[in-house]
Amino acid sequence: MGRWSKVDPDRYLLTRQGIYYYWRRIPAMVAAMVARPLVRKSLKTDDLAEARAKRDALEAADNDYWRALFLDEDEARARLRYQAAVRRAEALGFSYRTSSELASGPLLELVRHVLAIVPGGASPEAEAAVLGREDRPKDGWWKAYDVYKGEIKKDELAKKSPGQLTRWDNTRKGAISNFLSLVGGDKPIAETTRGDGLTLRRYWLGRVVPDDKEQKRCSPNTANKQIGILREIFSAYCKHVQEEDRKNPFSDLSFKDGGGLKRMPFAEEWIRDKLLAHGALAAMNGEGRGITLALVETGCRPGELCNIAPEDIFLDDEVPYIHIRARTDPDDTRDIKTKQSDRKIPLLGVALEAFKRHPQGFPRYKDKEDTYSAMANKYFKENGLKPSPQHSIYSLRHAFEDRMLEGGVDLELREVLMGHKLDRPLYGEKGTLRFRQKILGAIAFDFDPAIV
Repeated sequence: MGRWSKVDPDRYLLTRQGIYYYWRRIPAMVAAMVARPLVRKSLKTDDLAEARAKRDALEAADNDYWRALFLDEDEARARLRYQAAVRRAEALGFSYRTSSELASGPLLELVRHVLAIVPGGASPEAEAAVLGREDRPKDGWWKAYDVYKGEIKKDELAKKSPGQLTRWDNTRKGAISNFLSLVGGDKPIAETTRGDGLTLRRYWLGRVVPDDKEQKRCSPNTANKQIGILREIFSAYCKHVQEEDRKNPFSDLSFKDGGGLKRMPFAEEWIRDKLLAHGALAAMNGEGRGITLALVETGCRPGELCNIAPEDIFLDDEVPYIHIRARTDPDDTRDIKTKQSDRKIPLLGVALEAFKRHPQGFPRYKDKEDTYSAMANKYFKENGLKPSPQHSIYSLRHAFEDRMLEGGVDLELREVLMGHKLDRPLYGEKGTLRFRQKILGAIAFDFDPAIV
């Protein structure tokens, strides 16, 4: 029998009297372990599309099962055998049930499963799938997180820079560690109960509304993010091991966000008279000062400017601009917050002057936006540049948005320039760079180039 290519849409399919069969030669190293050279299985259909779908499930099941035979770790081997059994059961028209679940379930369901493998006999793998002989994985939370990070999110994480990946990882590890400390340590993720979820919520309730009036309050948003991380990991993991029907113990546990302290925008007068005043930023390092001044007239997220690449700075074009976008170079990857964050922003005023001083960007803060924010916020506080505790370096972004609003800039163009998600599909480019330059020029600050 000739070999089939993975891209052949009809690989491993043969017909006999109009009925499709899954027919696959077992690799030699595996055949010696399973004592047979071929896999032959009637797909019980004369429809090609249905046959291909069943073939895909059986192919994936065999691949998982054969890989499991060569694994050294019992836990990993058991997980792959389980995944193979689930896929094989689905290909045979069943939802996978373990033997104990079948035994405790309706008798008719058990009989249906048994009858499915009696006529003509069945392979050991098919019997294991239909009769539920492979136990469900009992991965603890940390093992489940390894699967979540290393398999489920692998393609998404490949787009992140090392710094982004570290922050993503630490946030989720922190949420898991805190939760496990509340429920007595690591436990199988599938055995996480609604009671465990409520224990977590009570903990965060005590942080959001502490009994001790002197204790610092945690924002509902922070609590919701921590609960949401666990809800997402649980849901994604259960889907990955094909247990989508398992009820999520963290569902409907979020707190209502009552507003609370929010970052305030800098007033236009404050930016003009304080931040752009002679000497205001003189003691800040050059790259930090350049980022800060560029924020004034671009409204970017600080991390977007800290990480802008030289090839995304266009100073010699008819309309100078920067392009905020993801980087896909394997040696220099970086993700962006949302697809709407990909945008072109014309450079003018103090932002243009800042980029002229730093045409290669800001390598000191590349992948270190937290370092920049901490430095800038400390500088603002120590130098009297914060009108209130609710103001931070991020307030420059909010101020830019407010200035566009007060300057009569169209809503959709404001959303595009801010990199916000629109409530409806975006049609067109919302104006050329020349048009955007003209619109933003009307709200740009006058400044003395000496401050840069």
